[in-house]
Amino acid sequence: MAHPTPAGDLPFPKHLHDFVQPMVSASKAEHLFVGRLQCRCGAGTFRFFYPGETHEFQGSTVPCTATIDGAYFFLVRAACEGCGSEYLVIDQDLHGWNGVVCHDAAQAALERPPLTVWPCSRCRDERHRAVVTVTSQGKADFEEEAGPDFEPSQWAEGFESLSLDLVCQGCGLETSSWISCETM
Repeated sequence: MAHPTPAGDLPFPKHLHDFVQPMVSASKAEHLFVGRLQCRCGAGTFRFFYPGETHEFQGSTVPCTATIDGAYFFLVRAACEGCGSEYLVIDQDLHGWNGVVCHDAAQAALERPPLTVWPCSRCRDERHRAVVTVTSQGKADFEEEAGPDFEPSQWAEGFESLSLDLVCQGCGLETSSWISCETM
């Protein structure tokens, strides 16, 4: 069962509808969408998978783009701890401005790299709750910049960034901007 789509003008990309519960009170019209990850089964705890590369950012170790055989990949999957369902949170080749408006079919057709589970940097627990934030330039900018090949109704798919904040279920460590993926 998909979560209800919030009315109107939030940049809520379709690929998130099945596993993100909108936090409408935290959202700001067409430029910002905030939601918490929640599986169709009702569980809200996930294991997160990324391509295995990390770097230091603002004092924390976080996932980053992986280079494999000269190709660049950034994607994150979430696996529900309740039922095992898997969801694609972001793939830079399929989502956001670059993945939709500037889509590179050859890059998107490449086999995705093997993914690694993310453990808490403090207690090593793999179970996390998460909040996703999507930013957008808004409908008018999408229509103006995307051009005639795109329908105005596709504006939420051409978002400019997606970030994910995690809270470890083992020790409660909060990791703000665990990922912060610019898609433009």
